[in-house]
Amino acid sequence: MATRNVYKISLTKLAEKNISKMPSNTRMKIEKAFEALQIDPFGVNSKLMAPKKDKIYRYKIEGYRIVYQVIIEEVLILILSIGPRGDVYKK
Repeated sequence: MATRNVYKISLTKLAEKNISKMPSNTRMKIEKAFEALQIDPFGVNSKLMAPKKDKIYRYKIEGYRIVYQVIIEEVLILILSIGPRGDVYKK
């Protein structure tokens, strides 16, 4: 029986700042999304945004988005930004 890798989650400073400003009920939803991403970062709510070299994905949670990069060699998900739909894509 094959074992699945569980990805480690790492947040950028911007993502940490974004999540710290959110209401607690939204943070709880984000944390549940992190758990789902750790098991399958390419799941149903995920979409490849930048298919070139960086392979940037977004994960949809109601009106919020998690923008992240999967680093397969390191079994790591780097959370780049978290926020309301529309605002999260602005840098």
